[in-house]
Amino acid sequence: TTSFAPGASTKVWSRDEQAAFSQGMWKHGREFGKIQREFLPHRPVAHVVAFYYTRWKYSPQYRQWKRVAAREKQRLLAKQTAYFHAERQDIRNASGNAVEQFEDHNESFCSVCHEG
Repeated sequence: TTSFAPGASTKVWSRDEQAAFSQGMWKHGREFGKIQREFLPHRPVAHVVAFYYTRWKYSPQYRQWKRVAAREKQRLLAKQTAYFHAERQDIRNASGNAVEQFEDHNESFCSVCHEG
């Protein structure tokens, strides 16, 4: 087993610790410091990180979390894209031309900007 920090433990975690870790992942994502503070205060952050990379990432819970996280990411992207287009239209209406100030927006992949 790989150790991700000096003394990082991958020893057996109790079912309660595993459940606490899972709850932390659902609430905080990969913010291991927050998971440790709220759900596993008796474990150092290095243990939490090591558990994620050596055990949890290969579990059915991880696959479920990853699917839900991907759907949420798509939902947020759609919401941001809709907001971008509303803002862009407001700028175009106010100034008479489009101001391309949104660096993260890729029009070639945007179903609203790109036709065909």
